[in-house]
Amino acid sequence: VKKLNFAENEARYELVISGGHHHHMICLHCGNIIEFSSDYLEKLEEGLESSYNFEMLEHYIKLFGSCRECQH
Repeated sequence: VKKLNFAENEARYELVISGGHHHHMICLHCGNIIEFSSDYLEKLEEGLESSYNFEMLEHYIKLFGSCRECQH
């Protein structure tokens, strides 16, 4: 289990599964959290590691905005 902080006083716990890497989109209005995976982001991360001769051990991508329901 991994603890993730999404807001100042808000935490979420997720089960860590090998090979199950994903990112999060967080709605600033209702707090809804959408998990997503992206081959494009994975390739970008690999390219950055290669370009900068850097071994990435851990990272978090959080996108903040409005979910579909809150856009209406």
